[in-house]
Amino acid sequence: TSVMPLRLCHTSQTAPDPSPDLPTYLRGALAQAIGRRRELGLAPEAGVRLVLGDADRLPGLTVDQFAQCVVVQTSTPAMEGQLLPVLLPELLEQTGAASVVARNDKT
Repeated sequence: TSVMPLRLCHTSQTAPDPSPDLPTYLRGALAQAIGRRRELGLAPEAGVRLVLGDADRLPGLTVDQFAQCVVVQTSTPAMEGQLLPVLLPELLEQTGAASVVARNDKT
């Protein structure tokens, strides 16, 4: 669990709409993160990190893809309990993955 009291999710330079509803914001941030990896030519067959938390404006979420399997790790209670259910269908649609593995280490 993070001990940071505040996380920056967007700035006026990175958010096209200053006040999108949360599901729209999450889907947009996910699409941008995956799009950046595709632009770099990173292939899921060899394994690729699709989302790296704060760097992709999705604090508390790390996503890797290995061929048809997506591995999801959450590190905040909000992402695990409330936000991940919004993102999973979108993640499967955008990646074409056949399965999802949750890798959440409890300490």
